[in-house]
Amino acid sequence: GELLMHRVVKTDLVLSRAPDPVKRNLVTAKGGAGGGARFRVVSYNVLAEIYATQQQYPYCDFWALSWDYRFQNILREIVDVSPDVVCLQEVQADHYE
Repeated sequence: GELLMHRVVKTDLVLSRAPDPVKRNLVTAKGGAGGGARFRVVSYNVLAEIYATQQQYPYCDFWALSWDYRFQNILREIVDVSPDVVCLQEVQADHYE
């Protein structure tokens, strides 16, 4: 008979592409009668990567916790909204640099 050599390589799970997040509706605060300058502010709690673990968030799909996935979606939304002021909370220091 013929001897077949098998080589098994273990890899991480692979998705062809994570799904796009649902586009969110923005909330517009109606100003008073002051008639001053208008500006747009966005604020995100980005959840530092070191805290985005399956142990901490077992109900969350692993791809949704990925910093690359979250970063690209936050960046896309910031660019789409074109804010004058951006506030970010829980930014991991090495991601800010």
